[in-house]
Parts: sequence; structure tokens; C-alpha cells
Amino acid sequence: TKLASARYKIFGEENNPYSTRGDYEHAAKKPVYNFRNFLSERGINLKKTSIPTLDLRLNASEIERGKKLLDSLVPKEKKTICIFTNATGTKSYSEEWWKAFHQELKAEFKDHNIFELLPVANVSKIDFQEPSLSSKDIREMGAVLVNTDIFIGADCWIMHLASAVKIPTLGLFSVTNADKYQPYGNQSRAINTNEMDFNDIKSVINKTLFP
Repeated sequence: TKLASARYKIFGEENNPYSTRGDYEHAAKKPVYNFRNFLSERGINLKKTSIPTLDLRLNASEIERGKKLLDSLVPKEKKTICIFTNATGTKSYSEEWWKAFHQELKAEFKDHNIFELLPVANVSKIDFQEPSLSSKDIREMGAVLVNTDIFIGADCWIMHLASAVKIPTLGLFSVTNADKYQPYGNQSRAINTNEMDFNDIKSVINKTLFP
């Protein structure tokens, strides 16, 4: 907002009635609540609707290409769990953590594909033990993700990309503020790994895959 060259800019105001909402501090929602408050104070009546989820707006041909690419990597008759084992700085989990978690996933979800989306650097914290894909094309990554059944990864931009293609997204949080950055909508939620162990996470995955 500070960099925008617009004639009018909205930064948010004190005594905003939306500030009492439990999700007001979320980075994607707070600007929307502030804008809605700005409009309502100027006599524009708004419908009381929930905050829309992120949306990459993939088209049908992109989704179909993504499906063909994923089907070339994993059996198409099984549900697919997608993991992303990288993140930046202290948000990243260690190789030891991911390898242990990967073994837990394999044991619990024997009838599912486990697929790893890789960063541009093409590195894997599970030593490439599962089918994987590295891409520089954000829309291609999104098209593959939308054909999976659940995404699991640390707080990072790939987590938000998964959320933007409207699949259930489990964000792993250990240092950053989940209230501010967690994925939302489409059965998505934050997992605080300081409070939840592997068994807790597997339980959440089961409830998400089989609601």
C-alpha cells in the first residue's frame, strides 16, 4: 500500500469493529476487513460474507495437463499425499524430522501415493525416496497440486500455492505465527509441531482425507 501510486490509500483505522474477530490478524484477511470497514463507514452496505480463499484460477486445460503429468509419476487409481520438505530459514524442518515423518506416512497410508514437490534447487530431505517433480513454472506446479488430495509442508510460499488451488493444505508451524500465516478454507489448517506429534498429525490427515 505504501508503494502504490493510488490517489487514495487505506491503511486501516482504529476502533475497527472487525478487530474483535478471531481471524482479524491473518495477513490475507486483515486488509479485507479494513477495506470493508472503510466502505461501511461511508454508507456502502456490504453483505456479511466470509473472506474468499486464495485462487490461482487455473483453467481446464492447465488442470488436465497437470493431471497427465502427475499420472505419469504416480498410480492414478490411488489418492495422493503431496509433501514439500523445504522452507526458508528457521521455518525449515531438518532431514531427520522429514525422514521420520515420511516413514510414519508410509506406514499409516500404505494405499496412498506419496509424492514430493521439489524446490527449484531440486533437493529432497527424504533423499528422493518418492516420485517427485521440480518445476520453475508456478502454474504448472499449481496444476499438479490441484490433482493431489492433500498437501503437507512447512510455512512457505508453496504452502500458500497449494491453498490457492483449493486443496486441503496442512501447514507445519514451529516458529512463525500461525494466526497470521496459516492456510485457510478447503479443510486447510495449521499444525503446531511444538504441540502435536506424528500421531496427532496422522490423525488430522486421516480426518481430512476421509471426512
